Amino acid sequence: MLKIKDIGEFGFIDSIKPEETVEDLKVGIGDDAAIISPYGEFDIVVTTDMLVEGTHFLADTDPFAIGYRSMCANLSDIAAMGAIPKFYFVSLGINPERDFNYARDIYKGFNSLAEQFNTHLAGGDTVKSDKTIISITLIGYVEKSITIERKGKIEAKDLVISVGPLGYSGAGLEVIKNKFDGFDELVKVFLYPYPQIIAGRILGQSKLVRVMMDNSDGLASCIENLVVKNGFGAILFEEGLFDERLKAIAEFTNRNYLDFVFNGGEDFGLVAVIKKDGFLDLSYFLEKSLFNNSVKVIGEITQNKEIILKRLDNSLLEINKSGYVQF
Repeated sequence: MLKIKDIGEFGFIDSIKPEETVEDLKVGIGDDAAIISPYGEFDIVVTTDMLVEGTHFLADTDPFAIGYRSMCANLSDIAAMGAIPKFYFVSLGINPERDFNYARDIYKGFNSLAEQFNTHLAGGDTVKSDKTIISITLIGYVEKSITIERKGKIEAKDLVISVGPLGYSGAGLEVIKNKFDGFDELVKVFLYPYPQIIAGRILGQSKLVRVMMDNSDGLASCIENLVVKNGFGAILFEEGLFDERLKAIAEFTNRNYLDFVFNGGEDFGLVAVIKKDGFLDLSYFLEKSLFNNSVKVIGEITQNKEIILKRLDNSLLEINKSGYVQF
């Protein structure tokens, strides 16, 4: 077995160095720092995420999936800004006694997803560590005319929309932990989530989005940041949140399916507050442009600061800020 310590730091760097050249990357891996030359009409968008073995993934997790999910977390942040991902930097802490194939497969996971969006490894660092630690910094470009943030001016009657799965990742983790059969789609969303880069670009360029963020911590966090902190409330529609597969897993684990939706996290979809006028045309375009990713209206902005859930039976239930639902 070839160990990481057998090839050394520079041998490892050589093994992950991309072969292709990129026009706006003047200096990449192999020098003291990277030099990036963006186009004049773009701003630079930067995001960083760190994942630690034992906290964010288990030691025996498939290393390809570790790399893939790590990259998705960063790409999802870029998607929420309506930006185009371009370059990423990886700082890796790893035990030198680890099999070299383990580290190589983590990078294969990074690249498998990154290359789908023409995103390139441009540098990083490696250090000795008892546990595997991954820190990715991702750089993207966004037109200066597009500004999408969590804080913004929203209005009553605006729509709350979701792109991508809601609650599937948390439910998928339960499927894996409990070894349930017949829920492959939920497991796939947990292991191999898909960042909504295309949707983020479409929404950003539409100029209909008031505020937007990625759904990495659950719908409750999204509503708190996009609605409550901007001084409004919302009525959410259970019709847009309900899913038979989530309900089945919830029943098996003695939970309510809404717990996955509000508090599950790591779905890496998008949640946005959007102007009502023009949305029908935009939603049609989104549905045609996205592969197997649903676009749902899940709520409407209200003047008061309460978050109300309109149930399937039309009854109303107040949701507290943590997303906890009392039944």
